[in-house]
Amino acid sequence: MTEIPTLRRFLTPLSHPRELADIPPKDISLVVSALLQEQTTRPELVEELGRFPILLGEYFTFSKDKKECLAQFQKNHDKYLSGGDTGDGLQHFPREYIDAQLLAQRCRYSSQLLTLFDFYYEHSLGKSFNHHYMKYDKPLQEKHHTQGIKLLDCLRKNHFITMSEIVDIVANVRPEIILYYRPPQDCYRKIASVTFVDFKQKR
Repeated sequence: MTEIPTLRRFLTPLSHPRELADIPPKDISLVVSALLQEQTTRPELVEELGRFPILLGEYFTFSKDKKECLAQFQKNHDKYLSGGDTGDGLQHFPREYIDAQLLAQRCRYSSQLLTLFDFYYEHSLGKSFNHHYMKYDKPLQEKHHTQGIKLLDCLRKNHFITMSEIVDIVANVRPEIILYYRPPQDCYRKIASVTFVDFKQKR
């Protein structure tokens, strides 16, 4: 049986850059053992979460019951984690499994943001990858319809998950997003700075 406290201790810093040479072999073997076990027990779920190593690492720390609950949700709503379907099945999660529900939501939002960013990176370099782009860019809408609007709306209504968190998850597999994503506050700061400079010039 996997030793959850030890596994959690190892997985906590995974969001930060690390070299395998810096990690004790015992810790690596623990994660590999957990991965092999989960690939055998719940292969479809592991395949979905495996697209985002940070989320897969968090999943490894769940109890058996939480893993089974999440796996059943994924079986009933097989497109949700990859960004399709709707969130109608979220009531499937008992209140005490809120962290499993949030993991499912973070995987969904990360999948959607990754899709939007990949389109941007291939077709729209030169534009700003910001919320306005996700909502209103015509070529993006022609390809992915209202996915950007729905993603931003879901994150606006979610009290536990932020866009900055989703960007960090995606950056683990697409580091380029850090260079191109512009959060709303950056836009406001730029506008405020320009206004102040113009005011001084007019004086």
